[in-house]
Amino acid sequence: MQLIWVSGPVGRIYKLDLTLKKLIIGLFVTIFLSSLFYFLSQANWLRQDTDFAEYEDTTLATIVDADLRKKLVEIYSELEFTHKKIKDLETLNQKLVKLTVPPILLPESPVNKNGG
Repeated sequence: MQLIWVSGPVGRIYKLDLTLKKLIIGLFVTIFLSSLFYFLSQANWLRQDTDFAEYEDTTLATIVDADLRKKLVEIYSELEFTHKKIKDLETLNQKLVKLTVPPILLPESPVNKNGG
């Protein structure tokens, strides 16, 4: 069997001879490559599981985990402090507005802080 392919506007002709031997070799190469890729992906998947298990078992991982948890607690405490400071500044701002702005200029209805 022969495949003929005419390419482009100049009409270049490509010919490909297909014999039984070439088809069988192509089939085996395709099967070999696909099985190789399949087994490599399975090995990679299994290796990821063992890496995670090794990570959990090491003492270095527990030390790193403890250090990261300590930093996380510090960040949360800073966040709480900052949130409290913002609330204090908001109340001070409201008190300052009450002192400096005459009551006649203040809006009668409270402003919706949710934006809606």
